[in-house]
Amino acid sequence: MNLKKRAALNISITILYQAVSLLIGLIIPKYYTETFGSVYNGLNQTVTQIMTFLNVLFYGISAASIQAMFKPISEGDNKKVSAIFNYTKRQYRKMGLIFIVFLLPVTVIVPFIIKDDLPIYIIVAFIILRGVAAAVEHIFTTKFNVLFYAQNYNFVLYIVNIGMLLFNTALHLVAIFDLKNIIAYQCVALIGALLRMVVLSLLMKKFFPQVTRNEDCSQIDIKQRKDVIVSEVAGLVIDSTDMLLLSSFCGLVYTSIYSVYNFVVVGLGSVISSVREGVFSGMGRTFYSNFERFKTTFDKFETIYFGLVFYLYSIAILVYKPFIEVYTAKMDADYKSAIYPLIFILMKLVVNLRIPSIITTNIAGHFKQVKMYAVTEAIINLAISLALVWKLNIIGVAIGTLVGAAYRTPLLVNYANKNILKIRNTNIIKKVAVFAIPFTVCTVVSFILELHADSFLKWFEISVVAAVCVSAAFMLIFLIFYRKLVDAAFANFKKLLKRKAK
Repeated sequence: MNLKKRAALNISITILYQAVSLLIGLIIPKYYTETFGSVYNGLNQTVTQIMTFLNVLFYGISAASIQAMFKPISEGDNKKVSAIFNYTKRQYRKMGLIFIVFLLPVTVIVPFIIKDDLPIYIIVAFIILRGVAAAVEHIFTTKFNVLFYAQNYNFVLYIVNIGMLLFNTALHLVAIFDLKNIIAYQCVALIGALLRMVVLSLLMKKFFPQVTRNEDCSQIDIKQRKDVIVSEVAGLVIDSTDMLLLSSFCGLVYTSIYSVYNFVVVGLGSVISSVREGVFSGMGRTFYSNFERFKTTFDKFETIYFGLVFYLYSIAILVYKPFIEVYTAKMDADYKSAIYPLIFILMKLVVNLRIPSIITTNIAGHFKQVKMYAVTEAIINLAISLALVWKLNIIGVAIGTLVGAAYRTPLLVNYANKNILKIRNTNIIKKVAVFAIPFTVCTVVSFILELHADSFLKWFEISVVAAVCVSAAFMLIFLIFYRKLVDAAFANFKKLLKRKAK
């Protein structure tokens, strides 16, 4: 299977996974919150963020190892790939043991800093069960992810992930509706982690028999991991502090409200990331084998990526508020807001504009050169969030995230364009300006029309109309400004049909 076909398969399966994940992610939290209440949903989200903070111990291993594998894979050096894989395995095991040590004091301290009055044994059980599941995943399983990503076999991982999602969902529904037991609900993560470990171990032997697990890795030293850690820790602060601040200063109900709004944009971001993940390893190989071809491919990818980002968020801004109305109708708190949809979308939109540049810097291994952008963003984010959370709660932490992202994104884009791609910033400015036109129109329309829905059927009808209108607008944009790209896409589609006909 050549790289183009594999990239197409990667994107298709990843999109399917993200769609299934988004659907399940909408269903499970809804029934979980309706059954156990917003306070327990806030606790669930808070524990998730705590696990994210503890995962900092594993930061840098995956990204640095994947980047280190690109060159030996392109050269067919299986011995070097095996050595890097074994080095990665050793690093995850070492950090996994430290993770378990850190989990113990966290389990003791957290019950006393959560604002709401909940049984201590519930909070402790949440942390231990989720912590052990995370330890199993990182110590025994994540090393396989690195190999599949670097070798451009993302689709295998996501087929496994789809199966695990469906399996875990079935267990979650049993815990919610039949057992009605919140501890049983938390056990699902551990069961799923153990099963995934077994499945990926077997698949690794099938797909990569050339990678040996006893190859000497004593000479492997991925020094860039330290630089990756700095950026990823900063990213942790950026992505994870909002809910912890809300839990500490405003209460778990505010955390629950934030999580519902955030889930929608994160879900859309996951669909967008499917395109990124599908082409990442293929572009990594091209970067080291044919740089000029990489630049051409990157330009097309960036255009399509920006088009997809603005397209999805244009639809989202129209259907966000009516969705929240229907989704939270039976929940025990007021989740409605006119301004939350716009500010959450703007937060993620500004972040997504830098993703192509992050891909470029990661592939090139320029972790050290851009790490301080991430650190400064984290400082800005945290400082503003702390200053505003007292009076503005959710809006306060969202503004902190938005301002921090608005600082880092242009700096990162400028660095990648100037120092790696050797192109002018006017290219990306034109793309953003063009795709921002329909998004701005949709934003204005969303406030003028104030769409409402009293059922999921009504919301679906609104969504279909919105999708059709937005699709027409973006098709027009592509035909006017990127006609060559459209013509090339149709030409490739015709070739594909002819091959299938033969």
